[in-house]
Amino acid sequence: MSQENVEIVRRSFDAFLRGDFDGAMQAFHPDIAYDLTHLSPDGEVFEGHEGVRTGMRPWLGAWDDYRMEVDEYVDAGHSVVIFFRESGRGKGSGVRIEQSVAGVWTLHDGKVVRVTPFLDRNEALEAVGLRE
Repeated sequence: MSQENVEIVRRSFDAFLRGDFDGAMQAFHPDIAYDLTHLSPDGEVFEGHEGVRTGMRPWLGAWDDYRMEVDEYVDAGHSVVIFFRESGRGKGSGVRIEQSVAGVWTLHDGKVVRVTPFLDRNEALEAVGLRE
């Protein structure tokens, strides 16, 4: 079952990387929670497919030449941890960034029910009961 979860997440994330947002969303439960509380003190939890779009819009809209590259998928039973690098240039500032990010995707009955991004690899692993 957990390897199946990795494949579900991989297909969804690959669709997102190709720019197929609707294809990526097919793996998401209608009541998905997109939890941004680990990214900033005022982070929110967005709910549902439209909530995911609302939560991602400000971040994705802030960059020119934005890219993401997956480093690793980690099977964590009912969750999958994705480690990836993102880079881009700020639209207003022109400043380039590159950072490592982790995402914990939690599944239930073959659908993603929660996505929680982390800026710290160890925090993401601890969230699913694993350690480096």
